[in-house]
Amino acid sequence: MYLKPLVGSTSRIIGVRPVLTAALQAKQTATASMMVRYASNKTQSTQTMDIKYFGIPTDVYIPPSPKNVPPFYKNPKLALKSIIRKAIMLVKNTVFIAQFRLKSKISPRFVEWKNLALETYVDTNHAFAERRLDLVRDRLSLWVYESLKSRLESVPKDVKLNWKLVKFNSTPKIVSVQPLLLPGKPMREIQIIYKIDTRQRLARMSPHSKEPQVVEHDVVDYAAFTFDASKIPARVYFAGTVFESSLEDSLPVASEKAEEMMQSMKIKGDIFRSPPKLNLSKKAELEQKQESK
Repeated sequence: MYLKPLVGSTSRIIGVRPVLTAALQAKQTATASMMVRYASNKTQSTQTMDIKYFGIPTDVYIPPSPKNVPPFYKNPKLALKSIIRKAIMLVKNTVFIAQFRLKSKISPRFVEWKNLALETYVDTNHAFAERRLDLVRDRLSLWVYESLKSRLESVPKDVKLNWKLVKFNSTPKIVSVQPLLLPGKPMREIQIIYKIDTRQRLARMSPHSKEPQVVEHDVVDYAAFTFDASKIPARVYFAGTVFESSLEDSLPVASEKAEEMMQSMKIKGDIFRSPPKLNLSKKAELEQKQESK
């Protein structure tokens, strides 16, 4: 999003757990503090969990974009590594889609889900600029809502923002698929990360300026949305965002520690945070600088 400047098993092969469920058992969620604590009795341990409390609990490997991958003839090792990683992600997504279809008995409705995700993405940007988070609160995870509310408090009240989606630079596509098995529920939720490449315009008007400050820029977001696929149309929640992985990043392994999962959901729920610098190798970084000259 563009408002950042303002403020042998298959699971072993692909390196991640097939279903995110452990460590989220029996908890009480405190909206204000964004913290989660475990319940201590058996009655609470069987309570169900609403997907609005579910963000992005673990790190996700996002294949580097072609511009960040050196040509094969210049660095065959990194180029081959990138190809292998993309193949692994393809296998992972295929397996997880099949797993979701088998265990939930629900046929994936990818077109419907993508349309809901893009509508939520656009509406969230508009709502933030208009200071009307209430318009999209029922489509935001707890983590995204609390983060946006906090960021709005840091924007002077006499400053007016206007956000516009100019165009999609490319067709949004699925990057990652993760079926979810939440406590006290049968499998019916699924989390999908989309690559959304857009051209966006942001105008900022303050009382002391005669003309609005207008900035137009290309923005690539890897936005995660959680769907309750048992409903038609599906119930959707904006879960958060992640960033493109470095060529040297290892495939992440899902954490089973509740504290780490909660921290991950809080960080990734801040959809306007600045991206980290990609950890390219010195050789690849030098090649990129030479190509940009």
